[in-house]
Amino acid sequence: MSDADTELDDVVADERRRFDELIIGALATGSTWEQAAERAGCSRRTVERRMAEPGFRARVVDAKDDVLDRTLALAANASLVSVNYLLRVVSGSENPDAGRIRAATALMNAVTRIDSHVQSRG
Repeated sequence: MSDADTELDDVVADERRRFDELIIGALATGSTWEQAAERAGCSRRTVERRMAEPGFRARVVDAKDDVLDRTLALAANASLVSVNYLLRVVSGSENPDAGRIRAATALMNAVTRIDSHVQSRG
C-alpha cells in the first residue's frame, strides 16, 4: 500500500468518525434519523446503515444514557433550589409567588419522573 493510499484511508476514517460523532450526538439528544443525517451532512440511509451495526447502536445508547444522567443531575440541582424556596415560603421568611411555587413544584415532579426513568433502565 502506498503512502497516498494510507493517507486516503486516514482521511476516509477521519470523515467517518466525524459523521459518527455528529450522528450519535444528534440521536442522543432526540433527533430522528433524518434530522441526524441532516446535522451530519449525510443521507438517512447512512444513519440507517450505521444503526444496523450493533457496536454503533451501543454507542448511541451509551450517549443517550449520558445525556439522561446529565439532565437528571442538572434537574436535581435545580430541585434543591426549588425545595429551599418552598421551605422559605412555608417558614414565612419569603413571600409566596404563585408562579414560582408552580414552577418549583413542576420541576420537582419532573425530577421524580426522570429519576424513575433512570432507575428503570437497570
